[in-house]
Amino acid sequence: MAITKAQLIDDIILRITKGAPSDDLELSARQIAFWFDLVGSDLIPKYVDSQLRKNLSVPSVMLEIDDDIEGTVENVVMLDEYADRVYIETEKHILDLPKDNGVLRVITEEGQKVDRVPIERLDTLNSMTFSRPNRDNLLYSKVDQKLYIHGLSPKNVGIVTFSVTYIPKISLTDLDNSDEVKLPDEVIGLISDEVEKKALRQMLGIADIENDAEDDPNGQ
Repeated sequence: MAITKAQLIDDIILRITKGAPSDDLELSARQIAFWFDLVGSDLIPKYVDSQLRKNLSVPSVMLEIDDDIEGTVENVVMLDEYADRVYIETEKHILDLPKDNGVLRVITEEGQKVDRVPIERLDTLNSMTFSRPNRDNLLYSKVDQKLYIHGLSPKNVGIVTFSVTYIPKISLTDLDNSDEVKLPDEVIGLISDEVEKKALRQMLGIADIENDAEDDPNGQ
């Protein structure tokens, strides 16, 4: 069931106040959103990684598909033998996961699959006759938020466009109140539990000086 940012924050406030919120509540919606993002930055990647390790599908609510992406030519100012490079970018920030698993699928708009290749393997592949990247064997490498397309000549940029299926990073702070929080209910529940604990610690004056969700045994 879809839930908006405003509904989620209201729900967490109700949990914190045991269903009786008051005007003098010291916690702001902004603070709760910040805590949600802080906890989520750890729990969300762990959840997705766990799903993939179990060969389970990533819930569709977490997926984003960007179509008709045109490449951008990046000028490489180094040595003469370095050719200009082509990269594409998604509209939203891709969730950082081991082995770049935040990107699930890259294809051309004509349906040609573009496989991922670790950047450190490129020199080896480029030295091979049949495996080297070319127009019929496009590959990509993820560097930060750029997906570099290997085998596509800069002169063909604009002729070939791409579709990328990926898992975007969720930032409650950056969402509008009416925006849906695109996470599975179980993940929202796990994060909300931890946010509730943090809020109660602050309201009760119990410090978590290590920021590890554990109370300081000395009460300091």
